[in-house]
Amino acid sequence: MRQNPDLDARQVITELRTGEAMVSFLDRKGTPAITERALMYPLRSRLTPLTGPERDAVIRSSPFAGIYETMVDRTSAYELLAERAEKAAPAEKEKPEARAKTTTTSRKKSTTVLSSMAGSAARAAGSQIGREIIRGILGSLAKK
Repeated sequence: MRQNPDLDARQVITELRTGEAMVSFLDRKGTPAITERALMYPLRSRLTPLTGPERDAVIRSSPFAGIYETMVDRTSAYELLAERAEKAAPAEKEKPEARAKTTTTSRKKSTTVLSSMAGSAARAAGSQIGREIIRGILGSLAKK
């Protein structure tokens, strides 16, 4: 906020009442204007729903009137992917050997993953057992 030479901000803040505020707006270049004391216009609201004619009047007076009334059904990503899959399906049926190679490769990968996991578990267990044995031996030597 830019200081107003005609307004003592410290004093005004303590004197503000309900519906009053100290405001400053940005000018066209984006720099703050001088701070002013202002009355705030209360919101127009109510606790009951709008009637049909009131709702229609609000919609007609909106800057977006006529834009969102028309429903547009665009092609979704799901529909595009399903269409691609349908086009790709006949091509896969013509090449059964390609599908077999893929299955074999995935089996090899899963077997490789399982064997590497088993090897890792065996190493971990072996190193744990080795540590326990060494602790036992060194512990018995230290007691003597």
